[in-house]
Amino acid sequence: MNDIIEAALSTISNQELKDRISKFESSSSDLEYEDALELLKSVILFEIFGFKVSAFKSEKREYKEGSIFYRVRKLKREMLNLKHSDFWEAPKEVIERGRINRPMEQLLYMSPNEPYTPISETHIGQNDPFLLIAYKTTCPLSVFGIGVGGSFDGECTQETEKKLDIISDFVKRNLLKSSGSAYILSNVIAQEICRYDYDGWLYPSVANEGGENLCLKLTAKESLEIQSAYLCELVDEKIKVTHAIQVSDDIQIYDDWEGNDSSAHKILDNLMSFNKDGSSEIETIDDVGYPVNVLPF
Repeated sequence: MNDIIEAALSTISNQELKDRISKFESSSSDLEYEDALELLKSVILFEIFGFKVSAFKSEKREYKEGSIFYRVRKLKREMLNLKHSDFWEAPKEVIERGRINRPMEQLLYMSPNEPYTPISETHIGQNDPFLLIAYKTTCPLSVFGIGVGGSFDGECTQETEKKLDIISDFVKRNLLKSSGSAYILSNVIAQEICRYDYDGWLYPSVANEGGENLCLKLTAKESLEIQSAYLCELVDEKIKVTHAIQVSDDIQIYDDWEGNDSSAHKILDNLMSFNKDGSSEIETIDDVGYPVNVLPF
């Protein structure tokens, strides 16, 4: 793999690469999907052996069985009449373009181990009601990390390392843009440039510094089940749980917080215990640090 990377990046100088990026970023404020794809190809694809390849720093992350993910759904009011579909992906007809998904494309956005990132990403405000869902993995999930990682135990030359840093910074910067055609660019980066056979994508949160987002393909639902769920509101930037929910064949909603044998407390305590046990079940594999993706001209 290193030989391919070295050969591909030897076709361009650092300055030429920077000039490509500068030209792209000065003209990418209002692009359609296909235009963005062609322009991105012109920046980070390099011809070798009759193909064009892209390489940049990233990582593979595997979440073991028993890992916990959190997802948030903003509510207009407290909902006590919930259906099983309320805990999963939204209907196609209401889905707009997002960070990774295209219009009407059903993907599952969530975050590993902590709920404050999806709360921030969903723009939950003071006293806003929301549904907090905790999922657990029933078998391992592998995701492709964009804008994360960076260590790589390879033998690239110092010059190639510099070029890979330039490309990696460019990919991360445009993946996480928040103005103009930001979602167009992030869609193209994830779904075209980073089109690998993983269960989804991992990327840094824009809304919550230090947080991480997962965007999972619907095929990953087979590896997830609902551990529990909660009706909540945000009070003084802290989560206030009003109801605990057990989701199985039936949906049981509890608010018996004051009882001696409180079902609501049992559900919440079980999640805390489960999350503590599952939060360390992560394996990061850095040797995908420079993925080589061969794309058509």
